[in-house]
Amino acid sequence: VGSNLVEERLAYTRYYSDGTAAPLTEEQDGVFPAPLLMGAWGGSLGRFGRGGLGLGVYGPSAMGSVSFPDTADSRYMLNEEQMLLVYYSFAAAWSPIPELSFGLTLQWTHMPLTRYSMTIGSYFDANPTASCEKPSAGAPTPCDYDADVYDTRTTIEASQLFAPAIRAGVLWKPAPRWTLALAGRPLPVDIDARGTVEMTLSEGSKKQVEVFEQPDNGVSLRLTMPWTATFGVRYAVPVTDAADSPERWDVEVDLGYEAWSSLDAFRLAFDGPVLLKLQGAKADEAPFEQPVAPIDLRKDWRDIWSVHVGGAWQPMEP
Repeated sequence: VGSNLVEERLAYTRYYSDGTAAPLTEEQDGVFPAPLLMGAWGGSLGRFGRGGLGLGVYGPSAMGSVSFPDTADSRYMLNEEQMLLVYYSFAAAWSPIPELSFGLTLQWTHMPLTRYSMTIGSYFDANPTASCEKPSAGAPTPCDYDADVYDTRTTIEASQLFAPAIRAGVLWKPAPRWTLALAGRPLPVDIDARGTVEMTLSEGSKKQVEVFEQPDNGVSLRLTMPWTATFGVRYAVPVTDAADSPERWDVEVDLGYEAWSSLDAFRLAFDGPVLLKLQGAKADEAPFEQPVAPIDLRKDWRDIWSVHVGGAWQPMEP
């Protein structure tokens, strides 16, 4: 039983087209726990060596909750993000000889909740080519962003019950005190979550719109969790020279790689259009359909290299 405690401090500065900067915006969340629960059983397999089985439940060591103030300048990129991911794991290990071991873990990846909220500038116009930058002739200033006139808060909630994942590893002891190991997730995990979308119009947008009906067929969220690899070297000193002697102390160095560049974006696709009827339209005029285009929330993350160093010491005789 254990937990990693993750603290992350994100800050955002918005720059205007004239080069001036808005005040710094900082996220509001504190420490996020990433717990784990695992158990393992092992023993002799007779002439086939030794084997073991394990069960585990854990989440990635990552920040699962990020939020900024609702009216902060970061709102057009992010208001709130929550992502909970759980790995239900079944593991098996086999050691045909004392110097060599193999491990394989099958994982049920469960995403119970993904919540993403951001603000969009929603200037509505029956002219399909009209936008904040190119309003219809005679239209008032369409998008006064700093006054939140045409802000629309968009919140997406999605989940996925199952996605398969696999982990594998091999361990080799070339000498009594030395151990080498290679482990990781050899294949990426593709997440394709389904959920709902909710749009909340600002007061400025409401003045434009007589009828506003949101998509009722849902939304899909697609992303990719990366493949990973870790290589480790361990040196251990036993209490005595006996073959079955317990260890007095050990030290280990691990080199890790995570291919996060495979996650270039969160991809959102909406199943249905928004139905709109603008103020001033004819009484018998039916609402028109405004498709919601797919959105790529760009990430363009970089691959990660990491180095971990650890050890243990047993001060008393067992």
